[in-house]
Amino acid sequence: MPGRLYDRQRWQRLRLRIIRRDPICRLCHRAPSVEVDHLDGDTSNNGDENLMGVCHSCHSMKTMRHARKVTDKPM
Repeated sequence: MPGRLYDRQRWQRLRLRIIRRDPICRLCHRAPSVEVDHLDGDTSNNGDENLMGVCHSCHSMKTMRHARKVTDKPM
């Protein structure tokens, strides 16, 4: 359990740093960034170059599009 708390605290610090770096959503360029998105969709890839600040609306839409692509892939 202590490891999870450390990971959560580490993520919160990283998240805050990215939102400070990208105060305006990097997708719509209008709304304030309140969430952090992984550009490549890999949640374990937490390099600064793979993270961007986004607004809630854009993050939700991007996540929905990604989920559709994953479920629509032919087998």
